[in-house]
This record gives sequence, structure tokens and C-alpha cells, in this order.
Amino acid sequence: MPKGSKKKAGKSFGKGRVEFGTSDEDSVNDNASVISLASDGTFLEEGNDENEDAIQNDVFEEKLMEAIDGLTQKSAQGRTSCLESVSASFTMRFIPEFVMNRKLTLTDGIERCLKKGRGLEQAAAAQLATLLCVQLGSGDMTDQVCRDISPLLTFIVNDTSMSVPARSKCCWALGLLSFLANVEDIGEPMATLEGVFSASYHKGDGAVPSIAPELAPLHYAALSAWSLLLTVIDVSPDTSNIPSITQLGELLDSAHLDVRMAAGECIALF
Repeated sequence: MPKGSKKKAGKSFGKGRVEFGTSDEDSVNDNASVISLASDGTFLEEGNDENEDAIQNDVFEEKLMEAIDGLTQKSAQGRTSCLESVSASFTMRFIPEFVMNRKLTLTDGIERCLKKGRGLEQAAAAQLATLLCVQLGSGDMTDQVCRDISPLLTFIVNDTSMSVPARSKCCWALGLLSFLANVEDIGEPMATLEGVFSASYHKGDGAVPSIAPELAPLHYAALSAWSLLLTVIDVSPDTSNIPSITQLGELLDSAHLDVRMAAGECIALF
């Protein structure tokens, strides 16, 4: 083989290495390009995530507004469904600014459902009232909601013709609204609640009253809500209108486990 051919091949090999090899400068440029592409991809992903979040938020608020608008429809079943949908949304997300802007609409809808509704609708309205105040937090707005709705809650709690689920939810709502709001006389809601669970006190002859199983959830709700309010007052031997530990201890003889448990938790607060 001619010497020139081998030498030429060598040059060709060397030239190939130069073309396909990498210098330090080329490495830096290539790495910069890779980093740039990666950064651009991350930026696009973040941008897409933000867009998706914005879209999801718009859809969420749109559906929530539809449910709020549905609180005034003629169908009782439809109103109940909307009440439950709004409550589910408030449980899912903390959106105080959104709620503040629609407080009057929500309060009016809850009032209407408590007045005109029955049973499950009233229970759902009472549940929404509590979540509304949780969204608003302590302050003037919650104070106003409490002033507007508490009289209706009190009426339903005292009305024995109302369903037990409705009265039970209203007990919880009355307790929580009074707890969150700046109530002038907290003794009033406490007296209302005690008027319910006091039926589980011993009779005059010391006998344990027979409370129907369907009424047990009502007594439990009233006692638990009353215990919540007990935490915000100063209890002393001279405190009036507060049942004694002896009276509360009588509730431990109840035939219903929930009532006994609530009584034990209440006594522990003294």
C-alpha cells in the first residue's frame, strides 16, 4: 500500500476527531443550551400549572355561584341539594373574600330555608350557617349573621313539632354562632340548649327518665353545644343559671352512650 494512502487516512481520522470531538468551549455552549431548554420546559410547565389552577378555580366558583343562586328555587328538594353543595364547597376550600362579597345573599338564603323549609332542608340550612360563620371568622360580619339567624335557630330548637335532625343541627348552629360571635348575653342560648338536654336529668323521685332512642341525638347535640359555650364564661360557685355538677352527673345514668360521653366531657370542664 502506498505510504501516501496510509498517511492520508491518518489525516482523515484526525480530522474526524476534530469534527466530532468537543472542546471546553463547545461543552460550555452545549451545556448552556441544555440548561436553557430545561429551564424553558420548567417555565412552560409552571405556566401550564398556573393556567390549570386558574381554570379549576373559575369552574369551582361558577358551580358555587350556581348553587348559591339555587337557594331561592321553588323546589324544596332542589334548595336542600343546593344548601348541601354550598356547604361541601365551604368545607373543601377556605374562601373568606368570596364569602364576604356574598354574605347578604347567603344569609338571606339560609333565613328563607329555615323559615319555609322543613326537616332536611332546615338541617342543611343550619349546617350552612355554621360554615358561613367559620368562613367569615370572628368579627362584625359574624356578629350580624348571629343576630339575624339565632332567633330562627332558637325557635326551631324549642319547637317539638320540628324534626329531630333539624332541631339537632340547630342546636349545633346556635352553639357555634354564639361561640364565634360577640353575644351580649350568652346565658340566653345556654338556657335554650339546657332546656333540651335537661329532660335527661333524674326525675323528682330520683328515677332515670326514659328517653326515646330517636331523641338521644338531640340531647347529645344540645349538651355538646352547651359545653362549648361553657368554655367562654367564668364558672364559679356563685354563677347563676348553671347546673351543678351533681345535676350534670345525673346524665351519666342515661341509657344512651352519646349522652353519657357528652356529659363526661362537660363535667371535665369544671
